[in-house]
Amino acid sequence: MPIKSSELSYVILPGRFCEDRHLLLYQNAFHFWHSNWTAVYKELGVDTTVNPNDFFKQDFIPVILHGDTIVAIHLYTLYDIRLDCHLKHSYLEHNFNESYFKTLRSRGILKVMSMESLFINMEYRRSRSGFNFVEILASLGLRLFANDTDAQAVIAPARVDVGVANVAYSLGFEGIQQNVRLNNVPVDLMIAQRDKIIKCPTESYRLLVEGLWRDRSYAGPATNSIEKAA
Repeated sequence: MPIKSSELSYVILPGRFCEDRHLLLYQNAFHFWHSNWTAVYKELGVDTTVNPNDFFKQDFIPVILHGDTIVAIHLYTLYDIRLDCHLKHSYLEHNFNESYFKTLRSRGILKVMSMESLFINMEYRRSRSGFNFVEILASLGLRLFANDTDAQAVIAPARVDVGVANVAYSLGFEGIQQNVRLNNVPVDLMIAQRDKIIKCPTESYRLLVEGLWRDRSYAGPATNSIEKAA
């Protein structure tokens, strides 16, 4: 599938209160996210159902579009790990552990942004499109983290079996715990700190990432700091 970079766009949806002109995109993003998680749980043999609350809780829901088609989606939430109500959130409790957060606290990291639910449209996988949208979208997400939040680090469980962890390491992420079993697959529990971020390691994607970030659009208000969320 030949794709021109000029045909791609980067839209940052809010978790809630989307502008009217982006309501259809917001709906499509939700269904894209929901259907992908449903398929993943089935593939991995995980006996659970997708909880829509996990979409609604987000602070940022960035998507890459090819025309009106969703190419890729990523979800980001801000947490303050000093607060019990944040640490007891189902997402943090399910994906991380106290030893992981103890390491973060030992480094003075208290405000974090999760990166979760990275999905690529099957029609735009690298084997079909020639683009590694995992690297492209994660690179854009790190720019969002650095420019639009006051979080001190990004946290993420990155799947080892499908190569997401390798992409994360290439972008400057550090593995705090490796090969942790999560949803029946191995993941590395990772962080990315501001001073360790590597900008888009694949040279051929750098101009694309620069252009998508420069021309990004925001589809509504987002909570961009822990202070503003409080």
